[in-house]
Amino acid sequence: MILNLNGCARRSLSLALMFIAGCGPKYPNLPAQYPVSGAVTLDGKPVTGAGIMFLPRGETRGTGAMAMTDAEGKYSLKTEYGGPGAPEGEYAVTISKVVNRDGTPYVPNPDVAEAGERETLPGIYSDSMKTTLTANVPKGGGTIDFELKGKKR
Repeated sequence: MILNLNGCARRSLSLALMFIAGCGPKYPNLPAQYPVSGAVTLDGKPVTGAGIMFLPRGETRGTGAMAMTDAEGKYSLKTEYGGPGAPEGEYAVTISKVVNRDGTPYVPNPDVAEAGERETLPGIYSDSMKTTLTANVPKGGGTIDFELKGKKR
């Protein structure tokens, strides 16, 4: 059956189909996510501008989750595809704070060849191959704080 629609009717039908297609879950095969937030401190002081990555381990599904700490060292996880939170499960965790050579906050710039930025946290926190940090996200989510020890470099 071929429908003979005028321009206005075709546009209306196209918009309706796009709306209907957008109503379903964007990524239906991803696991449920639960809100996870917390704070990061180093020797009792908030760690500002640090990147946090939750890397799935064992049977944990999903692609991991990430966040940046704010001025008070607080964070809220999100995933690349599923929005806020993280799936239930076990994670290795990295926390990294990179600064420029002069100590100012590092801001990536794809238009500039970069050199001289440095990591300020020990490798046991910032290196995914050396991290000793872990987290368990329970069903329903929760608060997960990280109290780091050691001197900033």
